[in-house]
Amino acid sequence: MVMVVQSFIDLYGREPTPSEIGKMMEIKARIDKKRNPLIGPNKYNPEMKSPPKPPKDAPKRKPRLTQLSLENKKINRMVKLEMGIDKIAYVLGVKMSEVEFQINKHKMPRDDVK
Repeated sequence: MVMVVQSFIDLYGREPTPSEIGKMMEIKARIDKKRNPLIGPNKYNPEMKSPPKPPKDAPKRKPRLTQLSLENKKINRMVKLEMGIDKIAYVLGVKMSEVEFQINKHKMPRDDVK
């Protein structure tokens, strides 16, 4: 890299700016990678591989359920009371498709909601 900076000074007669140094480093890295493809991380160079993934039998985190809005809490209560989608939509004054979408989206009925 020192040779690249020195050649820039010889060519332009001034110090390069930090952005120019960054661009020169990118160009040099691209050229070096074309010359020797084993420089970058890949499957043939084990020292340059990415960190290992956790084992598959590691404990998985439970998916976090979203907070429910007031209307969704009402829908959840009505689903627990085994009301039909048509009755829930009528009581709330919304379309049946909206009620069905909310039920599927929030995985209702849920016990973690008060």
